[in-house]
Amino acid sequence: MKKLPDNISLEKILPQYDKLINLKKALKINDNEEINELLILERAREHNLKEIYLIGYLVDMVMNAPKELKEKHNLLMNYYNSPKDYLKVLQQIKKLYKSNPKCKKYACNIFNDLDLAYWRNCAITNLAIYGLCPELITKTVSLEPKNVILNFHILQKWLNKQRKINLNTLNIIEQKIILYLANGYNPDELINERVMEGKTVDNERIRTILYEILPARCNVQSICQVMAVMFMNNPDLCDIEKSFNMLENLLKNEGL
Repeated sequence: MKKLPDNISLEKILPQYDKLINLKKALKINDNEEINELLILERAREHNLKEIYLIGYLVDMVMNAPKELKEKHNLLMNYYNSPKDYLKVLQQIKKLYKSNPKCKKYACNIFNDLDLAYWRNCAITNLAIYGLCPELITKTVSLEPKNVILNFHILQKWLNKQRKINLNTLNIIEQKIILYLANGYNPDELINERVMEGKTVDNERIRTILYEILPARCNVQSICQVMAVMFMNNPDLCDIEKSFNMLENLLKNEGL
């Protein structure tokens, strides 16, 4: 066996390796597939661009979780760097889902909505969460592969740190892009399929808004994270009927 270079720190390498193994389990990546965290993150963000509605659903569920559950999540967040205490509180959350009627109903609704009896949907949900807050996933704070509702505290912690931004504070073009995305369009469709053709913005400007201006405004790295921030601050965007009406009204007023 080749000897490792003397300057490699096992204290850093082993936790990273353990994290990668946990990620592969949670995301149902074949053990034999050669992959690293960067490639997983790229895959997650690409996936989230196509499943923006799922981001809206997850944000909505986290923001409207039972009070008792949110409090336990906040307690758990205090122990992200303390493995023993972390596992102890995580067990308390598991019991809460079994003993508290509100939490049981909450979990049941999510289980049915996302069809979490199917393993692939568990992996998709975890992929969405990882794409939004990869920096919070560690060897200790790992993604549960099957009981994915136990991972919602990670998204709650990430949302807690985000800016408060009302949709109405954005300019009209930015509002329109957010509303198109919330209504099922993806960035490629906005850029390449001339969804906004004939308006006072060209495709290059749309690309700049999507990948530079909006992420900078929200202090995040990706348009998927932008949408999570917007869903958090503007709950009506999570309601497809309300979101559609908001887009219709904006387009109607623009034509006046």
